[in-house]
Amino acid sequence: MAVDTVSLDYGPSAAFPAHLFFLRENIWGIENMANVDQLPESGHTIFAVPYNVHDGSGAPTRAFALPTDEFRDRTRRDLSSAAAAAASLPSFALAVLASVALAAAIN
Repeated sequence: MAVDTVSLDYGPSAAFPAHLFFLRENIWGIENMANVDQLPESGHTIFAVPYNVHDGSGAPTRAFALPTDEFRDRTRRDLSSAAAAAASLPSFALAVLASVALAAAIN
């Protein structure tokens, strides 16, 4: 659930019903997200990459969206190229290479 407001709940709420509802449904709540109104109702993938805040109840997040087809096509193409190049690499390097290819696909 992405909203362009300060909170999923009404400001002075002490019970946080929206937060609790979405958490029970295993749905992330992303607050203060810009340009949510420009996203289509479906056909995109949202990436939310929060910082790890020790003992935090929330965290600043880098969030962006890509059209699902574009992400899938770019990832397949980049992973295919990476797999061909990785044929001679030790197995421990494959996970690193896949991570790099995925990062390249979304940049």
